[in-house]
Amino acid sequence: MALKTVDNITLLDVAEHINHLNVDGHQLIQCGNIPAVVELILQHNCEKILELHSPRGYLADVLCEAFDNVSVTSICNPHTHTRSYANLNCIQDWSCNRVDMFEDGELDLVFVHDHDSPDHELQQTLNQWLPKVKSGGIICGNHFALGTSYRVSKKGMALDLFMVENNLALNSHKGNTFYCINSPVKQAKMRPVIVMP
Repeated sequence: MALKTVDNITLLDVAEHINHLNVDGHQLIQCGNIPAVVELILQHNCEKILELHSPRGYLADVLCEAFDNVSVTSICNPHTHTRSYANLNCIQDWSCNRVDMFEDGELDLVFVHDHDSPDHELQQTLNQWLPKVKSGGIICGNHFALGTSYRVSKKGMALDLFMVENNLALNSHKGNTFYCINSPVKQAKMRPVIVMP
């Protein structure tokens, strides 16, 4: 029997429940942003989740293996995800082509995985999907502002512009995951972002 996001559980409970889930040599519950996103899902009782630009769908694996009350859609081009779950819908396509699949306010959480697209596309992706997140829901992803490379710093700037345009508070969870609650604040302020040469 799987867990439920509404249960009073912790990340450790999830890890113990799926301790056998190991893909490509990774113990998935410890992989990248997954621990932070799982904690956000538990804190906010998220059930309808969208994962964007993650070819292997590791987050989807963890969520579908752990919880029986979640519905996950994973959209990526190319999509190389190989596992199958009753509560997982994998779509091989560009995310911009699938925005109309969802009603406004339908999603509890949208996770945007880092990808090598132009920086302006990150801002466009965030703006396209924000209306699909319910009021009080979460849009989150890799912490694009971390690091010293020019590409990462420019993505940090795109993230800041998205936040200011939509009057959202930008938060960091565990230092490696950004998240915004879809609840406008009076005035969002940009953080200083250093663009490296």
